[in-house]
Amino acid sequence: MPLPTPPKKSNWENWGCVSSSTKASNRTNSCSSCIKRRTTRTARHNPFSRRYFRPSTSIVPQNPFSQSAPGSRKRVFGECIFNVGLTLNGKSFPATGAIVAKKGEKIRVRFMNEGLQIHPMHSHGYYMSVTHKDGFPLEHPYKADVLNIAPGERYDVIIVADEPGVWAFHCHILTHAESPHGMFGMVTALIVNEA
Repeated sequence: MPLPTPPKKSNWENWGCVSSSTKASNRTNSCSSCIKRRTTRTARHNPFSRRYFRPSTSIVPQNPFSQSAPGSRKRVFGECIFNVGLTLNGKSFPATGAIVAKKGEKIRVRFMNEGLQIHPMHSHGYYMSVTHKDGFPLEHPYKADVLNIAPGERYDVIIVADEPGVWAFHCHILTHAESPHGMFGMVTALIVNEA
């Protein structure tokens, strides 16, 4: 989808916002607070800028695959940039639930990148066997400890929990997992207990 082009007029206050005038209300954006103040031209034309795009509610539909049933061994990790931020199973650290397994158990993890940023997902202590991409089995599965998941991609991996302990599982882009205030976002743990 191409970015919007600026109007020929010099009136920047009402461009892209909903107001009482017919001309401005024909444009589709619910950012009525922009009418009262000027914003920079760059922010005005960037549809992903916080100043330009401020939905009052989430516009991303609830994904039925982002929730796991209690006791389920399937995990789905995804990203929602409009309402929640960087999440795993719809939650941001420290609210992310750890993956708990017994020694020797196999765990299938499904990565779904529903956002607009790449996420190199990294598992400490384990290699992930990458078995499926975008729902199709790979002809040659491979092992990785970091898996780059581009926007719109989906991967299925198998982890064999053979080393007891608590292992970090996170996005390898530092700003997606840590802030000046500590860890947040795309961080969880794999807890492997003795059988």
